[in-house]
Amino acid sequence: MTDVRLTATNPEDSSVVPVACNEKGELLLEEPQVVEGPPGPQGPPGPDGPPGDSVVPDASTIPDGYYLRTQNHLPHWVASADSPAIIWSSFLEPTGGGRETGDKYLVFDGSLDTTWQKQPQNPSEGFWFRMPFDLQIGLLEFHAGTGKSSPHGLSITYKGTMQTISNAAEWTPASRFSGITVPEGEGFWVSTGNYDGNYPYFWLAGIRINGLHLVDPSSTTQFFDLQLEHQVRTNAAKWRQLLGWDEKDINPFKN
Repeated sequence: MTDVRLTATNPEDSSVVPVACNEKGELLLEEPQVVEGPPGPQGPPGPDGPPGDSVVPDASTIPDGYYLRTQNHLPHWVASADSPAIIWSSFLEPTGGGRETGDKYLVFDGSLDTTWQKQPQNPSEGFWFRMPFDLQIGLLEFHAGTGKSSPHGLSITYKGTMQTISNAAEWTPASRFSGITVPEGEGFWVSTGNYDGNYPYFWLAGIRINGLHLVDPSSTTQFFDLQLEHQVRTNAAKWRQLLGWDEKDINPFKN
């Protein structure tokens, strides 16, 4: 039998080279070998795309006092009551209408030079100041702010007991509430004193409880201190026994 071989001519040097075939004389094909060369030069930049949405949601229609919080990896505006940031100003709740100057957060910024002014339009407008936990009041004080005073003062009410204090530029005690225990969630209703229908107003720059000036940046520490003090005041005998104190070492109303 004649031996037949399939050949081809190499185009580079015109040499004759054998071509691989199977036993049927069919060409044996191989996958082409791809050899990557060096990268080419950088191309020109493309046109700018449209601006993307802001990561922070629009706040133009959000009421004052809301917080930005992430949920499911997305930012959302939430009311202060729903915010994980529990601070003193979260427990001061303005009610009704009336004009306001400044912001309620100024009451708890630690400065007596920055003030919140509210001008109620009727006696039912003012604010609630609620307790974040059960707290025995040794002394409750209000400050109108450095150089601020109003002839109308403040009217403070708790469970039918009311006291009107002078809204003067100094720490002014609401002494009628000394010795009471205010449960968590309850608090004091505060409005302008001596309402005469002429749109009276009041200034407020600070609140003190038991000698402690309430400040938002120190809320966590102050919460702890006041809760510990409450436990000592309301369980004096137990603490005296536990720590070996004399009776004179605990005076619930020393402030």
